Amino acid sequence: TRLADVGVMNAEAGNYDAAITSFRQALFLQPKNFKVLEMLAQVYLETDQLLLALQAAEAAVQENERWKEGLQTLARCQREVGEVHLAQESFEKALRLDPESDELREELLETQALVSELEEKKKRQMAELQLASTESEQEVHRCVYHL
Repeated sequence: TRLADVGVMNAEAGNYDAAITSFRQALFLQPKNFKVLEMLAQVYLETDQLLLALQAAEAAVQENERWKEGLQTLARCQREVGEVHLAQESFEKALRLDPESDELREELLETQALVSELEEKKKRQMAELQLASTESEQEVHRCVYHL
């Protein structure tokens, strides 16, 4: 649509507020346009509006779950909000759709490293919990483990 094209031009020029406005207007006319939803998610990511980015990316994938770009943007959003396990799953789905993509493979590897790091931290917290001698120390380690 013309509104989506204007949104793309604004986003490319760094006019993110105008891009958001254009994409939202385009979605008012075509609320299930997964490509516009995904572009809106990218702009929200660019402006650190992470929850809005995640919502838009989830909506895009809901409309077309076999679209690599939508899954990739969803994975990026999930990773940015700290949902690294979900991000890994989304990158894996995207890579299954485009197994030749070096960009996806690289992002998946980076995300897998974050998942490993998180798992390692959880193991250390669990080990410290086992060594904690007082109830308050144990509670602190339980809280940190569940962060």
